[in-house]
Amino acid sequence: MVFSHFNLLDNLSEDLWGQILSHVEIYEITQFFKRNSQPFLQRNHNIKPALKSYIRNAGSFSYSWDSDATYLFDDQPQPNKLGGLKLQSKSQFQTLYDYCIREKVPVIAHLSYKKHSTEYLYEFKDLIEELQPSSTVKLSVEILFSKYKNNYAIDVAQLLSFLKKAKSSIYSFSIDLGQDDAHYNNEINLSDLKNIEILKLCNCFVKGSFLECDNLKDLTYAPVPSQQPQFRIWELPKLLRRLSLRGTLDLGQSVVEPQPISYPQIEELELHLDGPVSPGLVTNLCKMILQLSGPWTSKIKISKFDHDSGSFDIFIPFFNTHVREKEITLESLSLVQTTAPPLSFLPLTELELVKMGDNIGLSSWKLPVTLEKLTLVKVHENASLVLEMLPLRLSYLRLSRCNIKWEDVDLNFAKFSKLKDLELSSSDLGSMVERCVFPKSVERLNLSDNFIVSLDKVTFPPKMEKLDITFNHLRRLDGASYPVTLRDINASFNELDEVDLLVNRSGELLQLDKLRIDSNKYTLSRSALTKLPSSLKEFSMYGGVPRVPVDETLSSTQVLPGQYMFTSLDLHGVEWGSHKLEFPQTLEVLDLSSNGLSKFPKSVLGLRNLRVLTMESNELTQVSVHFSTTSIEVLNLSYNPLYELDLSFPATETNLRVLKLNDTMLQAFSMDNLGQHKGVTHPRLHEIALNADTISPPLIDIEALIPTLPQSTKCLWYKNTKQKKWGGVNYVVLVNELPDKVIKEKSLHIVQA
Repeated sequence: MVFSHFNLLDNLSEDLWGQILSHVEIYEITQFFKRNSQPFLQRNHNIKPALKSYIRNAGSFSYSWDSDATYLFDDQPQPNKLGGLKLQSKSQFQTLYDYCIREKVPVIAHLSYKKHSTEYLYEFKDLIEELQPSSTVKLSVEILFSKYKNNYAIDVAQLLSFLKKAKSSIYSFSIDLGQDDAHYNNEINLSDLKNIEILKLCNCFVKGSFLECDNLKDLTYAPVPSQQPQFRIWELPKLLRRLSLRGTLDLGQSVVEPQPISYPQIEELELHLDGPVSPGLVTNLCKMILQLSGPWTSKIKISKFDHDSGSFDIFIPFFNTHVREKEITLESLSLVQTTAPPLSFLPLTELELVKMGDNIGLSSWKLPVTLEKLTLVKVHENASLVLEMLPLRLSYLRLSRCNIKWEDVDLNFAKFSKLKDLELSSSDLGSMVERCVFPKSVERLNLSDNFIVSLDKVTFPPKMEKLDITFNHLRRLDGASYPVTLRDINASFNELDEVDLLVNRSGELLQLDKLRIDSNKYTLSRSALTKLPSSLKEFSMYGGVPRVPVDETLSSTQVLPGQYMFTSLDLHGVEWGSHKLEFPQTLEVLDLSSNGLSKFPKSVLGLRNLRVLTMESNELTQVSVHFSTTSIEVLNLSYNPLYELDLSFPATETNLRVLKLNDTMLQAFSMDNLGQHKGVTHPRLHEIALNADTISPPLIDIEALIPTLPQSTKCLWYKNTKQKKWGGVNYVVLVNELPDKVIKEKSLHIVQA
């Protein structure tokens, strides 16, 4: 945006500016926050208050390095807690953060790192270290490593040293290390977190007492097994109002009072258990609830990872008595494996019941008329009676794995006129879905795992935005009554061979943003590529083989005018053979792994916005290519029979961060392979992987290579290995060839017996 061209806007009112800002994309609005926009802002005195109101109304802004993976197997996907303005780049976050400090705008800024790999960990580090401490901008920092997909061992103390400069501004801190035995110096000193208000500590060691966190109001804690017996509920700060404990805790120790004391008044209590549940443990749960709850308590949730062992039968009688004695006015309750009903007089707005057993008389229970959200999982009961007992003011209803017989049920859900989220998953609906009358208010609909074979006669809600139809038996994805409001479809794990999502049954154009058709039939027809809405930004067809004629390409076969707007395209396992490939210029992330490619697609080289390119497990033997852009940040050519590599770039400085060449046939490697002998530099390159798992690694003079690497390079993986416990399993791990202080090791494979 060039502000000198906007003289005509100088006299617009604050209200009019507010209306303009509400219709402008966030990346355009952030232009106003840059220092070079000050002359324009000074000429128009009305825009500054409009900008401040815009930020204050949003309440917060966030930037997240999210995982590229989508979890299809979550029982219940967690809502995104990062509200407010969703920024699209590190620079946007920095610009808005600095503006709010200069103008003293009170706001919350969220930063989150949730990627499985470390390619952007140093970008996260650089941004954190640049943030100035502030009394008006409150900072929330989240660092999450996957328990199952994280392959790196981190020095946690060094990682946390990134936060030193902005420490005084951090009011919320979350860290989950995934595997507590994989990392180094993974002890969190609570004395360093005295001013924290919201704290989440999972799978890391803790030093000190939570009493040292004087301002702590919200605590989520999953202690490592060796520290579970050390947890004491009398060592919780008095200001604490929300407590979430995860793991099989040794609650017998935690509830024994050494002396009469006062406990914090917990308003929301969550206990999430793993492993077997004994009657003694349930008794201790009851004692904990007795000591922490009272008239101030609005939410109690007891959940279990597998729902399969142990019994909570003694909990409800205790709970009912306790509620009466302490006059608890509970609003949210979640229970597992109980057979007695909760008290109907409770003003509950949320209720979750999991695995209630057979013939428990649920239909005779009186549910609170105040109920707004209801979840029933593995509840075997007469469906007609259950539906009749449901309060009409529900906004959220989830029925999953309930073994319901639908034949004699009135499937008219229209009476729930406030319902926005409806899930009828794993409930054997089959063709009965055609009889369903959905409320017009429903925005998110989940019909997964229901043996549905056709959507032709299904009438979808007119305001539906998101549809989950995974794990069914659909052969076609076309001609249904999809509303024009629909933005997201997940139709993975079906039997699709025809896809036509250009228009709905009424001939109206569809405006989808996201489409997943992973793991469907091995062969998809050409319509899977030719009849997709041009509005698509994210498309995944993992494991498909499109039958595309040799003389046609992805772009030339599209029906709608203009180009697709994909930013992310996952074609992992799509065997293109000799077909020519063309891709839209909007692509930022492209996965062509396991495509049977023997030649590097030339069309990829000109993608101006491409940041991440994955081409592992193909048949590439020679890659001698010239990228016409410097946008590429991550390049993965692993698991190819590659014996020749020669990359060149148009500029002297690139944005390359990670180069993965695992298990190739390269006999040598130097920075000349990346164009260094032609004057090209890679000042952001921080990781190079040259290791081999299934074959012998290349013969590289590692000591000669290291001095030629950019100063930014922190990780070099080659053949320095050792054995180590990782998640309780013996692994062969690679040791970083460079003395990096943060990233120490990388898991390779499990030690063979």
